[in-house]
Amino acid sequence: MNRANRILPPQAFQTFAIRAPLDTHWRPGTCEEDDCEAYLNGFFLDIDESDRRALGGAARAHYMRHDNTRTCTEERLPNGLTRFLFPPGNRCFGRHLVRSDRPALYVARGGDQRGNPLGTRTLHTKPEHWIENFQESLDKVRHDREKG
Repeated sequence: MNRANRILPPQAFQTFAIRAPLDTHWRPGTCEEDDCEAYLNGFFLDIDESDRRALGGAARAHYMRHDNTRTCTEERLPNGLTRFLFPPGNRCFGRHLVRSDRPALYVARGGDQRGNPLGTRTLHTKPEHWIENFQESLDKVRHDREKG
């Protein structure tokens, strides 16, 4: 994000934000809830079975062949890799986060990206109060600009 050099100190500014913190407003989700592209369209994994390390390709291929939670087909590729092809509807191997039902946090705080030296912070309980506060702040900026 590009930010203009500020002539005024941070305490001359006010920052408005709508927040949804990860620890309170998100939860683990399923592929289906997240409209996961791999779940919707299918996916494949190419595995090098010659890798015999503990978590290498041979172990991963063994897992794919014995995983009762997913269905797949396998084929040997000309380059020596094994391709495991998972049709649509199979869970991917990633993790998904989905928004919880908690409403967003509407915050107005003093300062800008450099900080909040005065420590002022308002957590609005209703979005319309945040909008009203934001509008009042803009009106003050417009008024100050018109005054010169």
